[in-house]
Formats: sequence, structure tokens, C-alpha cells
Amino acid sequence: MREAERYIRAFSRYLPSRITEKILQDPDRIHLEGEKRFVTVLFGDLSGFTSLTEKLEDPEKIVEIVNRYFMRMLEIVEKYGGDVDKFLGDAIMVIF
Repeated sequence: MREAERYIRAFSRYLPSRITEKILQDPDRIHLEGEKRFVTVLFGDLSGFTSLTEKLEDPEKIVEIVNRYFMRMLEIVEKYGGDVDKFLGDAIMVIF
């Protein structure tokens, strides 16, 4: 296994799987020293979510709302070629 591939596999748990797959398909494209790029970072969350959770007593309903939101966001992210960096509560961080 080449040195670059060892690094990629070691850091794969910190990278979105889509990025890891792209890198493993063509390891020569990776620049271990980094690369300067202009990107767009999107932070999205459900407006008024805290108030909503205080009003709704059914945790399953809250989970359903968050899941529907994330599923719709994932469709949009995939459509426009973004990569989800993380989910946190009702928030999502995406890099385009």
C-alpha cells in the first residue's frame, strides 16, 4: 500500500465517505500538503426548533420532523454536488 493510501485510510473516519471514495479511486490527485480552494460552507438548521421541542411532547414526532428535514437537505446536497461535513442536533454543515 502506498504512503498516500495509508494516510487516506487513516483519516477516512474524519472525511465524508464520498470524499474518501473519490480519493481512493485516484490517489495521485490527493495533495498531502493541502490545497487552497474557494468553497461555500452551508450551515442549516430548523428555525424555532428549540421552541418546537418544548411544545411537542412526543419525541417520536420530533425525530420524524428532523429526519424529514435531513432527508430533504440530503437530496439538495447531492443534487448540487455538496458534501455533508456533519450533523449536530437539528443542524447540518455542508461544503460545496
